[in-house]
Amino acid sequence: MLRRVFHQLAIMLSGLLLAAGIQAGEAATALSLRLETGTHVAAIRAASMDAAGRFVVTASEDKSARVWDTASGALLSIFRPPSAAGNNGKLFAAAMAPDGLLYATAGWSAGNDLYLVGRSDGQIIHRIAGLPNIVTHLAFSPDGKTLAVGLWGRHGLRIFFSSDGWQSVRELKGDADYSAEVNASAWSADGKQLVVSTADGYLRAYQANNQGVDLRLSAVPAGAGTPHGLAFSPDSKTLAAGASDQSNVALIDAATLKTRKILTPPNSTKNRGLNAVAWSADGKRLFAAGAWTDDKGRFAVCNWAESGAANPSCTAVSGNTITALQTTSDGKLLYAAADPVWGMLGAQEQSLITVASAALEFRNLRSKFRLAPDASALAFRDLPGEANDAAFDTRQTAWAKAKKEWQAPRTMAGKTNVDNWFEQQRPQINGKTINLDAGEWSLSAAVAKSGEQVAIATNHNLRLYDRSARERWRTPAPGTPWQVNLSDDGRWLVAAFSDGTLRWYRQQDGSEQLAVFPHPDGRRWVAWTPAGYFAASPGGEDLVGWQLDRGEKLAADFFPASRFRGEYYRPDLISEVVNKGGVEAALAALAREGGRTEAKATIPERLPPSVRIMGPDDMSSVAGNKVVIRLAVRSAADAPANKLLARVNGQLVQLPSLSSLTRSPGNQPGESIYELPIPLPAGESKILTFAENKHGVSPEAALRIKSGKAAEPEPPPAPPSSGPDLRPVLYVMAIGVSNYSDPSIRLEFAAKDSRDLSNFLKAQEGGLIPQSHRAQSDRRQRQARRHSRWPGVDTPRTDRTRCGHHFPRRAWG
Repeated sequence: MLRRVFHQLAIMLSGLLLAAGIQAGEAATALSLRLETGTHVAAIRAASMDAAGRFVVTASEDKSARVWDTASGALLSIFRPPSAAGNNGKLFAAAMAPDGLLYATAGWSAGNDLYLVGRSDGQIIHRIAGLPNIVTHLAFSPDGKTLAVGLWGRHGLRIFFSSDGWQSVRELKGDADYSAEVNASAWSADGKQLVVSTADGYLRAYQANNQGVDLRLSAVPAGAGTPHGLAFSPDSKTLAAGASDQSNVALIDAATLKTRKILTPPNSTKNRGLNAVAWSADGKRLFAAGAWTDDKGRFAVCNWAESGAANPSCTAVSGNTITALQTTSDGKLLYAAADPVWGMLGAQEQSLITVASAALEFRNLRSKFRLAPDASALAFRDLPGEANDAAFDTRQTAWAKAKKEWQAPRTMAGKTNVDNWFEQQRPQINGKTINLDAGEWSLSAAVAKSGEQVAIATNHNLRLYDRSARERWRTPAPGTPWQVNLSDDGRWLVAAFSDGTLRWYRQQDGSEQLAVFPHPDGRRWVAWTPAGYFAASPGGEDLVGWQLDRGEKLAADFFPASRFRGEYYRPDLISEVVNKGGVEAALAALAREGGRTEAKATIPERLPPSVRIMGPDDMSSVAGNKVVIRLAVRSAADAPANKLLARVNGQLVQLPSLSSLTRSPGNQPGESIYELPIPLPAGESKILTFAENKHGVSPEAALRIKSGKAAEPEPPPAPPSSGPDLRPVLYVMAIGVSNYSDPSIRLEFAAKDSRDLSNFLKAQEGGLIPQSHRAQSDRRQRQARRHSRWPGVDTPRTDRTRCGHHFPRRAWG
């Protein structure tokens, strides 16, 4: 039961901690490691669409807001607020402006900041600072010029106004006379009424005017429970109020705030709320969802036809609390949930789009969370024993098979036992109660083989105790720790978190030494140390990267780990961290053996440029065969950008030299805007733009454009003597290995395949790859992927047949 409402508890706990002044102790840091899987990796707390239903913004506890295309589910832009360790940077509220040009978002920050963010590029347009507490809800008026801001605690409602696209902001009259935090707010269709729900059970109705809002009426609606989500009917005469503490929706007269009707789904229970509500555009259907589950335990959206004249139909959409609902004019429904997941349902309640988390789920896997005696390998998936991707081996830096002898978490060893630990606030060690902090819940526990140590994982911390229940250390949890285990050799505590990471902590001091993110596809993975040294599978090195904060008024930059591969790609180090007992010990051992030492340059000293597209807008149409992109480029003063690159539908296109492009100053420090002409084929094209400096190539900025006419064929590129050859150099090393230390792997034709592939590519040297050969290559790659996870790949037998070839050639990207 606690698990289902845990997300709502986290909302309250966050506000309580902030109200107590915790933010004063959280100093901002400039550089931090972040996961980047292309989706959210923590609960989505809010979601909002523009009036046309083209774009949706989602705000998450993973410290990002993301804009998506509702038609395709494509990720369009990411906003990363300035953040620090702990809660600083988590986003709790979001609202898309009706015109879809920008959105508002806010959450936990030292200054209780509210950000107005450009939808297309994720950059801050305006920042409202100094609010008295964190923002719990945001709502734009229908004309997009007024923003209602609900606050935690007793700080009530703030109203802000802008007439210049939120480049500047003026505060209007609000209402600070509240006795509890704001749950939600809703505007009437004409923008003249605003209704606010609060945690003390009240609804407050306001009349909007040029000076702000005036309180017209407040009431506690009969039978409505604690109103949470709000939605006006299209005619603005009826207000739907979903309860946070019981399974019903109240239909309320908007003029009097009196309850007209109570709607209740089947199999309802009193303590599973319906905290999100939405009306269809024609007012004939009402949708509601929240912590309520159907008879199979699935979180579902309920749909009442004709204002609740009959029982609702309910559609299961998620595995956790549903946090947002919104309808479109053509009958579609947006939902978002704490899984995290968001999606679109059609008019017949069919699924149109589902964008789910790209992280493994570690809940309810306690018996599968088995650790090797020295913690070098860990099982964490509910897969058959013969599966090659049920575990991860840090020594081999590879997926592995789980072994039966590995140990699951113990609750008793020697004369030590831990009790009352699962979703409880008062766990016990040998009968002695552990005093957790206010709002802290124990979620997992493990007793060491010796019985001398006990690990307790809570929603806030990892804690280690001795057998007498004395705390040895605690360290903040980077996410919700669903599982924890202790290695039999007494050196390591390993935990599995809600963001899909596995992390190794030294038992002696609680310091994190290694993190691994195993992708759910069972192929990709990335492992890293707190300093950023990493190892990764093919395609895995962009799953983590560095966020670089640029001050309170600017959005943070993000650079994938792959951009620092030269000095920070260290599989030799990663494979020794657990074995040697930590990063420092592993580095020292490698140095003694003549290996590489620490990186000579820090991350800020090796930054590539950053790029963002200023125009045209995504999915714009052009009549001709060319589009001019306004590309903003930023780079360090001592490493200016020296080249711009672009790909159209994956193909590298030839661009004019940087010096010949039209250039103007940007609106951010060190930024220049270039006008970049890009040739287009007919139809829809995806354009990727990059900038390069002496340190490397920037992360991409993407744009989709529709063209009605194909570009004229480009002339062949000039030879190198008359200008730079922009075609990338393809270096091929083909190696065939037939015999491995694993006796189950015997390949008969690996060496021959290596020779054949080398000869084939050698014949193409200096030219283009024919389209037919590309198709053959694609088929080879698909076949290779089916056989790519070879357990013995790191220890081949070198005394048997092997053939290698290495040569450069030129080819179009």
